[in-house]
Amino acid sequence: MAIENATVENCLIEENQTRNPVGGLGRGGGVSAGLTSGLSDPSWLVGCVIRNNRNVEFGGGIFASGGETHVVRCSITGNVVQESGGGIHTLATMFLEDCTISGNESLNRGGGAIVASQNGTVNATNCVIHNNSAGNVGQSVVLFGFPSVARAEGNFSNCTIVQGNEESSDLIFNEGGRSGESQSSQIVSSGALHNLL
Repeated sequence: MAIENATVENCLIEENQTRNPVGGLGRGGGVSAGLTSGLSDPSWLVGCVIRNNRNVEFGGGIFASGGETHVVRCSITGNVVQESGGGIHTLATMFLEDCTISGNESLNRGGGAIVASQNGTVNATNCVIHNNSAGNVGQSVVLFGFPSVARAEGNFSNCTIVQGNEESSDLIFNEGGRSGESQSSQIVSSGALHNLL
């Protein structure tokens, strides 16, 4: 489902699949939001369940590429992506509030739960992020930027980030991004924060 300058409330978005057509990109298995940058009105997902969606490239559950996307009181579970961002991949500004992000998987790269890349920013408040997995780095969150060009950012407030099944994978992997505020957030892990700034 593609949304732009819209509000989607109390919906079940499940078992969708985005394919990678010849020369095209597969983005957002469940939802593709904010397709145009610089929009005046944000896109909203409120009280939705986004589960068991699949995607080839970016964002098994949600992909955001422009403007602002607000995700409030949503459950993002069981989504799978071939490349990065099992639950969410954002290139834009995303606000997560009172969400559960669990059981998502990135098969080849990183960010089982969330990837913010290029100039993407994730602002999460009162969220529970647990039991996600990644084939490479950042079992839960990946912040990936290009230091002189674009800087992804992550801010977590009153969130709980719990390690899943992979003991060797970092919960938060930061390469060239900005790790913003992590106020009153609990990171429960036997692994370390991997920061390549």
